Amino acid sequence: MKGIIARGRVVRTQPRSFALLAFGCGGYFAGRIRMPYGEAITEDSETRDGLHGVASWALAVILGTALGALVTISVSRPTTLTPSATSTEPSVLSYEIDRLFRSARRAANLDLASLHAEAGRVLMTSSSHNGVTPDDRAYLVQLVTATTGLAGADAERRVDTVISDSRAALSRARASTIILAFSLATALLLGAVAAWAGANAGGRHRDGVPLSDWMLHANRFSRGRKIWDRSPTPLP
Repeated sequence: MKGIIARGRVVRTQPRSFALLAFGCGGYFAGRIRMPYGEAITEDSETRDGLHGVASWALAVILGTALGALVTISVSRPTTLTPSATSTEPSVLSYEIDRLFRSARRAANLDLASLHAEAGRVLMTSSSHNGVTPDDRAYLVQLVTATTGLAGADAERRVDTVISDSRAALSRARASTIILAFSLATALLLGAVAAWAGANAGGRHRDGVPLSDWMLHANRFSRGRKIWDRSPTPLP
């Protein structure tokens, strides 16, 4: 699968190209099967075809969103084995919470799930305007001291480090969410453009009108065929 390398990671590009191709094909079929208004080809035929292509794009987006929502609901449906919301730690801070309660010696009957969830809710406030309050910080120090057996100074140092790391992790998660939202909006916009162009091409094929110059594109395979189709030059 083709992709580009960004910061050591391979970013896949084929699914996005397939999505644009799917939107373009849907727009083409919408424009191809649209019934023309009257026998004459008017100037607004292209606009009508494009609007039908955008309508097919919107229908595909709505159906895809509904299907994704149904899959998400079915996957996240609580079961008897699913922990309750009050005993679940924030997934974005899982590593920081593990570092907070890391210890070589720990009591066997200690319930870490509730402690992780409570500490996670406290650490989630680290990205707020006021940050972690002194009372919450003191409570985290008490939890670390009781759970790991660290002395007061070492426990305070670990809590301060984890609070700083949690603030950075939440900032990265927020930035990733914003980038993902902008990427999704850009992909949807490009899909609408592809559906509009496909509908215009389908409408022109339906009416027997030649394609516009910006729609004509000769790829390397067609250029290769033209080279092979040339008549041979007679030898002297």
